[in-house]
Amino acid sequence: SLSLFTMAAHPLLQDADLPAHARAVFLGDNETSFPSWTTDLDDMLRMIVIHAQFEFEQVAARVRQYVQRVREVGGIFPETVQPEYYDARACRLRWAHLDYVSCANYAKSSWKP
Repeated sequence: SLSLFTMAAHPLLQDADLPAHARAVFLGDNETSFPSWTTDLDDMLRMIVIHAQFEFEQVAARVRQYVQRVREVGGIFPETVQPEYYDARACRLRWAHLDYVSCANYAKSSWKP
């Protein structure tokens, strides 16, 4: 199965004008020093996107709120996970990447209709 961190980024991200922290996550530029998306955040993003019906301004607000709350109660996130990194664009691009990985894994599965 394809990994979220080892496969190439979604084709639309290749030429995107991304801030440094986003490039690190989506394109693998120095990914180990800037892991601003964790498995937990990916799971939350998936749930929030559906609940917010793909309204990425709402999605970003909820993701920022989640990160802030986890930090307030002493939850463990890397220092690079800060609420200000999760704007609508970052959430939409990460969603696109997660969807791309999911579709690629489905296409490679042995299940036949």
